[in-house]
Amino acid sequence: MNLYRLEMMKIRISTYLKAALGICAGLWCLGILFLFIFLLESPTDPESVELFSQWDGLFALISALTFSTHSVFAACLSSGIIIGEYFGKNAPVLLTFPIQRKSVLHKKCLIICTVTIAAAFFCNVTTMGMMYIASKLFRITPQMLTKHFVLTVFLASILTGAAASALGIISCLAGWQKQSQTATIIASLVIICFITNWIALFPCYIVPVMLLMSIVLAAIAVMIYNILTKKLENLEV
Repeated sequence: MNLYRLEMMKIRISTYLKAALGICAGLWCLGILFLFIFLLESPTDPESVELFSQWDGLFALISALTFSTHSVFAACLSSGIIIGEYFGKNAPVLLTFPIQRKSVLHKKCLIICTVTIAAAFFCNVTTMGMMYIASKLFRITPQMLTKHFVLTVFLASILTGAAASALGIISCLAGWQKQSQTATIIASLVIICFITNWIALFPCYIVPVMLLMSIVLAAIAVMIYNILTKKLENLEV
């Protein structure tokens, strides 16, 4: 725990918190905008109707955006505290710590997961809260098809954060190979392009979809963590 606190003190967490709040503000605005799309545009496409006229569809859209933005957020965080430190000017000091390198990397990954999950959960839940308040104020009534929708929001939000944090760790491998922080972020964007649409495709099954995605990404993230651990042990000062 002392090592965890030490790592937290080393990073400028306030910078990442400001970024997380900026993401939240953007999604709050988009969420309220989504409420008005169905009323203003009156889409005839069945998929559009399902997404914009039902709470399940709106939540799937917000979750997809939350996953995308916080995956990049996690990649930025991992590029800063992993790639930036092990291949930056502080590398000689970090690599000569009288602590197992694996333990330090483990704490860094734990920070990535903790901060990303907390940020994604807060963003997703508050965005849906803002949308609910706006729907009452402007008398917009999307259909509610899912029972225990509030529980669904909480569960899916946690899983969204878990999937995003895992993707951030996965993208670290590209950054490590290229010894570049930029490569980490680009890798996350590429992965996002391939998997984000699956969230919005099944709005009525958001929890199972996010659970499956979290399990798959977490399994890959563990594999990447083991690879990084071996590379770190062989890294010379």
